[in-house]
Amino acid sequence: TTSVTLGFIGGLVSGREINDLETIGEKRTFVAKRYGLAALSAVGLALCSNENAISIVGQYGLAGAITVFSGLLAAMVGFQFYQFIPKYATSFGQNK
Repeated sequence: TTSVTLGFIGGLVSGREINDLETIGEKRTFVAKRYGLAALSAVGLALCSNENAISIVGQYGLAGAITVFSGLLAAMVGFQFYQFIPKYATSFGQNK
């Protein structure tokens, strides 16, 4: 759970970079990279659930991989989850 918490915090802090990007293309690339890494992290977690994974990387390697993949997934999703909704909710005006 610590890696998820640290991932969310890291994602929120690093997500501020989108405010410094000027063009829509740069912002789209920024978000697309985060979604791509989130998808790869989810696939990595799915592979860790395979019963043969422990025989390939060992128990400590598997625990480390799960920690890294879950933290990375939280970091990549944290920005969208916490920043997109308030950012776009205020762009429609009051009571709309």
